[in-house]
Amino acid sequence: MRGKLFFLVSVFLAVVLAGGVSNGALIAYYNFGTGSPSTANQGTAGSAADGVLINGAQIVDIDTTAGGVEWALQLNNMTGSSLADCQYMNITNGDDNWYDTAVPGGYSPVTFAAWVRMDTDTTRNWRTILSKGYETALCLATGTPVSSGIDQVSFSYHKRISALAPLYGTVGTMSDEYWSHVVAVMGEGGGSVCGLYINGVLQESQTTWISMLTNDLDLLIGAEPNRTDCQYGWNGMLDDVRIYDEFIDAQGVMDLFNDTYSAARPTIPDPATILLLGLGGLALYGRRRRT
Repeated sequence: MRGKLFFLVSVFLAVVLAGGVSNGALIAYYNFGTGSPSTANQGTAGSAADGVLINGAQIVDIDTTAGGVEWALQLNNMTGSSLADCQYMNITNGDDNWYDTAVPGGYSPVTFAAWVRMDTDTTRNWRTILSKGYETALCLATGTPVSSGIDQVSFSYHKRISALAPLYGTVGTMSDEYWSHVVAVMGEGGGSVCGLYINGVLQESQTTWISMLTNDLDLLIGAEPNRTDCQYGWNGMLDDVRIYDEFIDAQGVMDLFNDTYSAARPTIPDPATILLLGLGGLALYGRRRRT
């Protein structure tokens, strides 16, 4: 019995130690760590990747436990008639040279990741997580399409995407309580394989002959730089936004989900987890009744 237990523990430790956050190089990272706009928005690429808060965007503490701290970017875009009124964070702020160098377009490997929470009154509309221009270079968004009535995430990565269909994934019901971890990847092996993950699970993947395009627009968190209104500005919270200059595989995405999970950002349990919890509860109830 002891030998079997030791074997199981050894296997568990080997799996844990073998796992890593990712197999990519992090070029920009925004965890909004201290709550101070002057220090929390630093991108790992250096000063050129510093984020700038626009139009009253705020960094807030979402940890409600005593003494707990967990900072996140809060954006309120329910009102406003133009991008000039929209709340967002501008990453490149007029200088996208560092981004274009790291992600030079074409089939360059790249991974985008973020924790997101959409306010419940944002219904039947798409909202932008991260964008460098709609249908031109990159657009990662989520919302409730009128046609389907369910919350989805969309990853668009090239021009004329409407004719070639972006990647979609189902989030479940967005709320003010639950968060979702969204990851979009492109360029496996330097090729054209793209994928979209939600909470570590692959939603959809495809191979495309259309490459990611480049442009001179700013890279924004929570808005699209080439919109004339703020209809698609994020309404809710965003946290732990990351950009890698390499393709992260499925195991790396799951590692990233597990390693960046925070109790202050609870996720919606998937149906399998709910079933297991239910079976566990029934088993415990039956055991108590027998004893």
